[in-house]
Amino acid sequence: MEAFKNYLTEIQSANVSQAVCASPSFYFNNVKDYYAYQGLLRSLEFNCIDEYLVKITSNEKKLWQRIYAQYLQQTRNCFMICEKGDIYHQNFHMTSVPLCGKTEAMLDKARIHTQNFIHLQFESISRIHTLITDPQDGETSSYHWTGKQIQLLEIGHAFLVCGYVLPLDKNISKQHWFNAWFRFFHQSPPVHMEQSIYKMTNREQPARFLAEFNEQYHKYMDIYP
Repeated sequence: MEAFKNYLTEIQSANVSQAVCASPSFYFNNVKDYYAYQGLLRSLEFNCIDEYLVKITSNEKKLWQRIYAQYLQQTRNCFMICEKGDIYHQNFHMTSVPLCGKTEAMLDKARIHTQNFIHLQFESISRIHTLITDPQDGETSSYHWTGKQIQLLEIGHAFLVCGYVLPLDKNISKQHWFNAWFRFFHQSPPVHMEQSIYKMTNREQPARFLAEFNEQYHKYMDIYP
């Protein structure tokens, strides 16, 4: 379980070090470069997947699947989509060394850098959670969606929040539903699922497509022989 532990530890950590007037001035989990951190996460992901493949070929396959799913879900819960699309990390910690005094500009820059790194973490945990807990077995169909991605998201979200679709297992996240919903129509779900849902539910007309669909349906039924 070493690879899995290393991966979870990295994703669950969000430690920022900001040294004003020093060079470099910003570190996230001891890494200063965005692309270097992206590469680090990818490496940890692949190591974790390799280890998982070994585990699920054992006699305790179902137990390992539950263990991985449970810990991955708990780790995803470290993140929350906030206003304006920012992502909150519940374990965020910042150490600032004001060598020349703090300025608002430096704090704003640190916030932007931090968000970039946390977005990488959120994308990573969402990706590996989907790969491990949402195998694409028998969930596609002979039909494909011809509308926009946001329209399919709106319909799926309506089913979920209105209670017409409920998980058989209370521990299953809504991410399972949306992945299955999009796969059924041979579509890829939004990369930033939570952010897409947040923007949709906070727009002026959250159910814009459903309203248009209802109007179009009634027009068709009025002329249907």
